[in-house]
Amino acid sequence: HYYEYLLYPQKSLWFLWALFFIVVIFTGVETVARKIKLRHEVAMGICWIVLIGVMSVMPDAKLLGVEYVAYYFIYYAVGYYLHRYEESLMIRNNGVLVALGVLWFALGSIYSTQGLPEPLKIIPVVPHSLLYMVYRLFTALVAIWFLFGTCERIFDGDKGLTSWAVQLGKVSLGIYAVHMVVRFRLVDGLAIVFPQMSYWPLMLLTFAILLPVSYLLVWLFSKNRWTAEILLGKLQ
Repeated sequence: HYYEYLLYPQKSLWFLWALFFIVVIFTGVETVARKIKLRHEVAMGICWIVLIGVMSVMPDAKLLGVEYVAYYFIYYAVGYYLHRYEESLMIRNNGVLVALGVLWFALGSIYSTQGLPEPLKIIPVVPHSLLYMVYRLFTALVAIWFLFGTCERIFDGDKGLTSWAVQLGKVSLGIYAVHMVVRFRLVDGLAIVFPQMSYWPLMLLTFAILLPVSYLLVWLFSKNRWTAEILLGKLQ
């Protein structure tokens, strides 16, 4: 039934649903904070706590995508503040960057989509559901700061590489949308053609095929007003 895609957006392109409501909420809170002269960061912090609270008390947090809006709101805010306070938040110490990279690798190596990783279950008192959310959030923030500092070094001064990254970034949501639709079919097809191929080579081959194909499809969709609006959400 089509209404299920509205009630449970994870059945489709949930990230577009979440991004839409995050932008609406962020803009609304920003407007209110400006009128009542509340510090921007404080307003967004309160907003995120409220969203997490609503998500926590809901019997089914996936209903209407509340879970995704509440959880990913913080990442939108982090991106906003990294841009706003770029010079202050940029990590320029190579030793700190290396430490963040090692920490990210260590945390990511035990990641599980099935719940709290086994090594962290020995931590007492704290409920596993809360610990799992904190672990995911902390791991992602470590990755963000590591990549933020690293990419600044990689792309600084290389106009060609920077231009390529910017162009790719502009269509990243469209690329993700194409991936969401076709990746499983492609993996199944490649597994039939290459039955002896192990997991990681199969994933790398899938990525190598999907990236240029997705970029081409998004580029083609963007050339027509109707496909750009309906399939990519881009207003001309």
